[in-house]
This record gives sequence, C-alpha cells and structure tokens, in this order.
Amino acid sequence: MVNDMESNVFSLKFNKEAELNFKVFAQLVMKSEVEKATRMLRDLLEVGYDEASELTGKVFENYNDNPNSLMEMMQVRELLNTGKNNDALVIVQKLFGASGLVSVNILEKMKAQLQN
Repeated sequence: MVNDMESNVFSLKFNKEAELNFKVFAQLVMKSEVEKATRMLRDLLEVGYDEASELTGKVFENYNDNPNSLMEMMQVRELLNTGKNNDALVIVQKLFGASGLVSVNILEKMKAQLQN
C-alpha cells in the first residue's frame, strides 16, 4: 500500500489526500526511507524541515539499534486510549529524543489522530 501511495503523493510536500499518520511514518522508517519519513513528520507535526529531520533521525537510529523500538509507538495509542498520558509521553520522548514542548506537540498530534 505504501508503494502505491509513494508514487502518487510523495513529493516535496505531502498531498492533502495522503494518509498522514504515524503508522505510515513508522513504515517509512522501517524501509529506511528517511527522507520521505522526514517530510511526512514535518507535515504531521507542522514543524520545520530541520526539526523533522532531527526527530526522524533519532527514530531511525533507535530503530537501527533495536528494531522492536517502533512497537512502542503502537503502545502510545493504547496508552492514550486508557488515559495514561504520562506513560505515552515517556515513550514519545524516548523514541523521538524529544523533550519539553516538542514531545508534547508530538503527543498532541497523536491524540488528534485518535479522534479522527
């Protein structure tokens, strides 16, 4: 599915119709498509390219060190659904190497996706 989507919507900026979500972001990281993952994260978080690149780099580094690390991203959804926001925030901080407002922004974007 991602391959079909890549040929149609991955450009300099993601098409509004593209499936912008953290699952696809994780799939791109697993496929070592860091540039595409960076652009997706930039659009997901509505941040600058440099910030998205730094965050994606940390996720990619964690994935290379421990391929199971992205499974934790899936846990965030369950934690948010059960109101365990602090536990979800700890995972986000670990995976993205983010702290403060950046990690809160990531978590808020994940929460917003759950409501859609």
